[in-house]
Amino acid sequence: MAKSGKSYATGKRGEQDTWTYLAEHGFVRPDSKQRRVLRLRFQKEGLAIQARGFDVVRQEELLGDKLPVLYEVKTCGRKQGDRVSPGFSGFGFTLTGNERHNAKVLGPELYKFIFVNLSSRKHLIVSLDEFFNDKVSRIYPTWSIFIKKDII
Repeated sequence: MAKSGKSYATGKRGEQDTWTYLAEHGFVRPDSKQRRVLRLRFQKEGLAIQARGFDVVRQEELLGDKLPVLYEVKTCGRKQGDRVSPGFSGFGFTLTGNERHNAKVLGPELYKFIFVNLSSRKHLIVSLDEFFNDKVSRIYPTWSIFIKKDII
């Protein structure tokens, strides 16, 4: 049990490091009210986005008049990041249905991924098509489960 608690604490620390790093580069995590407003802005343009399918936007675009670019963040921690190349070869992560939906609906102009390497303190901004193909990535289907209610 101690090991899982340690892993959880390490993950939370890494998550906070990611948000701090991105804030230093002009990105903000919208709160639930801001996400609702963003969803409505896209809806007015006929674009149905999934509010849980992105993590950050640029600070200056959050309240602007034009549609902001939505960014999904994928981070490799300090230990994993040591094994990831500057071009992110060796990086593995999960792509959710909400993220893929937003990428398809918004296209590469309005939806991007930010790959963050906490070890090197570098990031790369890419579109879905830049990595979601057999020439660049090994892609295989998985199911991600988050139990939200007691089973017993």
